Amino acid sequence: MDLTDKLEKLMVFMCNKYEEDDSFKQFGDYPWPLIEESGIEFGDAGAQLAVMDVLRKHGFVEVVGPTRSAGKVSYPRVRPSLKGMEFARDKRKSTLAREWTNVISAITEGVIKGSKG
Repeated sequence: MDLTDKLEKLMVFMCNKYEEDDSFKQFGDYPWPLIEESGIEFGDAGAQLAVMDVLRKHGFVEVVGPTRSAGKVSYPRVRPSLKGMEFARDKRKSTLAREWTNVISAITEGVIKGSKG
């Protein structure tokens, strides 16, 4: 699985969690537990932070409650942004459309085989 597929799966996972978990909606979650819970392997902690940073820079996740300490800003919790939610919704629709097409093809094939026999 390439990195793009992993990022897409992570976004879909986070959006599903967002829809089901009121605490996650309000407060977000830390990047490491999110990635660990998703079961998607990105590598070490530095790679995992880089993944979240890429998603943040492209507007797919938003930072919840940045903290400031000694002139440094830390972004401990993240959650999907509106753009990320729309992406996941569109991804689910396209997956459902592909699955529906497969179902229709199988039904059509069954009908054709049934009418020949």
